[in-house]
Amino acid sequence: MSDFDSLAELRRQRALVHEHLAWLDQQIAAAEESGGSASTLSSVAANESIGSGAVKMPDAASRAPTTSHSPAGSADPRELPPEAAVEAEAIIEQYRRPSGDVARDVRSGCLLYFTLGFVLLGLVIGLLYLAFRH
Repeated sequence: MSDFDSLAELRRQRALVHEHLAWLDQQIAAAEESGGSASTLSSVAANESIGSGAVKMPDAASRAPTTSHSPAGSADPRELPPEAAVEAEAIIEQYRRPSGDVARDVRSGCLLYFTLGFVLLGLVIGLLYLAFRH
């Protein structure tokens, strides 16, 4: 997978997480508006399977529309607000490796495989010589 594909996938995943967080905020706000009564809380608990790890998301038709300036409403990373884009770039920079490190790692890996290949070839030739030297 190329860097561009993985970056696009990471941004898509981030947009999905933002959408889920917006949905959670909406559910919390709805529960707080109703006063957080026991019946509301018990209906929320009844709809969720506790301990199974499954997260129930409402279908797309029942979700409230999101605005175009919110991170949850924009699947395209170019439509993110500037603060989110700056935060995303800071996270990416935290894990970015200098290109010289990658080139050096590739070169040393190739040399290692080349050396191991010659050693194995020498071992095979030596074993064949010892086996058939009558």
